[in-house]
Amino acid sequence: MSLEAQLSSLFIDKLNVRVPTPETDLIASGLLDSMQIVELVTQVEQQFGLRIDLERVDFDDLRSLAGIARLIGGSGEKAISE
Repeated sequence: MSLEAQLSSLFIDKLNVRVPTPETDLIASGLLDSMQIVELVTQVEQQFGLRIDLERVDFDDLRSLAGIARLIGGSGEKAISE
């Protein structure tokens, strides 16, 4: 299963949010607010066994499933630790 598919399942199962496409802007579309972003980070850390350093994350990486997948898939190495 791709990272985007795993994230889509996480959104449905843990956040009760159905994301239409991997490129959907989660903030601009109103699917997530600031409190849900905190919950999202927590859920991603738990599911993938990662630690996300929010001080080093480019906020735009959290705006879409595709961005989050890139972040945890390796392009955000400075912000991710295991």
